[in-house]
Amino acid sequence: MTRVYLSLGSNLGDRRKNLALALLEISRLPRTRIGKISSIYRTGPILPRGLSPQPDYFNQAAGIETELTPLVLLDRLLEIEKKLGRVRGRKNAPRIIDIDIIYFGRQILAPKGLAIPHPRAAERRFVLKPLCELYPQILDPVRQKTVAELLKSAPAGQKIRKLPKHRNVQIKK
Repeated sequence: MTRVYLSLGSNLGDRRKNLALALLEISRLPRTRIGKISSIYRTGPILPRGLSPQPDYFNQAAGIETELTPLVLLDRLLEIEKKLGRVRGRKNAPRIIDIDIIYFGRQILAPKGLAIPHPRAAERRFVLKPLCELYPQILDPVRQKTVAELLKSAPAGQKIRKLPKHRNVQIKK
């Protein structure tokens, strides 16, 4: 089993429910189990010039253990996104769900369509803050810094707020 760290985000529809449904679907993957799940954080979208305003994101991190290979896991996560209603279109467009592989063990990979560690994770507080809540000592194998160190040096200006505990969304398996 390999320990994998995921980042999830949603800024359309019932964002809490979208995150819960994504985690439920991940828990159903073969030879995979979910470990820790972070609190939910509310963050403003990162918008390049010219894009219209959009709703804030709800972001969350999860640690999983899997026997799936990185590319097979990526394919399964893309299937989950599609099942939950994600339509891929314009870059940085609003989305029902986004699931990214941030770290896959200590591996460094760059096959077509996948880069591990996630190439922009170290610049994104909405990835680092939830991940740091769970696993502050994860070592980024490229940058040779822990998640806690990366969070301290992440670009300022990205507003992120931990949401209060909320009654769990009831999702039937």
